Amino acid sequence: MRWAAGSRTRLAGRAYPGHGSAEGRQRSHQVSRRGFSHELSTSRRLQEHLKRLFDFFAALIGLIVLAPLFALIAVLIRLDSPGPAVFRQERIGRHGQPFMIYKFRTMVANNSESDYLRQLALLIHGDPAAGGRKRPYRKIGYDPRITRVGRWLRLTYLDELPQLWNVLRGEMSLVGPRPHIRLEVDAYTPRQRGRLAVRPGMTGLWQLQGKHSATFDEMIEQDLAYIANWSFWLDIRLILGTLVQVLATILLRMKVRRNGFSREGEGSQHTGHEQLSSPTAQHPSSAER
Repeated sequence: MRWAAGSRTRLAGRAYPGHGSAEGRQRSHQVSRRGFSHELSTSRRLQEHLKRLFDFFAALIGLIVLAPLFALIAVLIRLDSPGPAVFRQERIGRHGQPFMIYKFRTMVANNSESDYLRQLALLIHGDPAAGGRKRPYRKIGYDPRITRVGRWLRLTYLDELPQLWNVLRGEMSLVGPRPHIRLEVDAYTPRQRGRLAVRPGMTGLWQLQGKHSATFDEMIEQDLAYIANWSFWLDIRLILGTLVQVLATILLRMKVRRNGFSREGEGSQHTGHEQLSSPTAQHPSSAER
């Protein structure tokens, strides 16, 4: 699988079972923790240290520089809708360790999660009414529970910024697979658990490829391909690609809104499971995700 134009990323040791030659695996350093295997070449391990240093200082600088913006957003959220400014939820991180992810709240508070979990199960295991066919994750559309400030945050992707705190703490990375909830992780096959070999990220390959209609299994396959072909320089390309994509999306949507063709509340892609609006939407309808 190829991604990012011009990318010639070398395979620096395969990161999940079932890939790579036996000779390559023998030359690799295998690291195992709680049943998760991750083969790392010396070069790859050095790049991982570089990645963590980059994540730490980028997150630290971002939190300091953006502190006034964080405060302003928090005030606007509280003025617009009762409830906390920041939404927290348990996700599963590297090596299966749970952590609390942070986002700016974009929906009215106190939504029930029961419907969300039911519809998410259909996405993971397939819908019996459709012969077990697995429906794709799609973009979220209009939802009346999204607040006025929340629509703006989603349009500009600013609702994801509190995850810089997760990056600073070492729970997440700037780039990596999006962190799943426990229900999703429990549905992994043994091979798919290789997705837990790395820190989850704020952005990643799946988001940039634009394949937001992939099924649960297809999404994981893309994440595993990213892990297998990972390098620090690939992360840099994905970060730059994300910045370009976000800016282009904001400018395009501003132009569409000025022309009067967009429907109020049409949201951004939310791969972090904040919300699904239907069984065929990107995330099931219910509590803020």
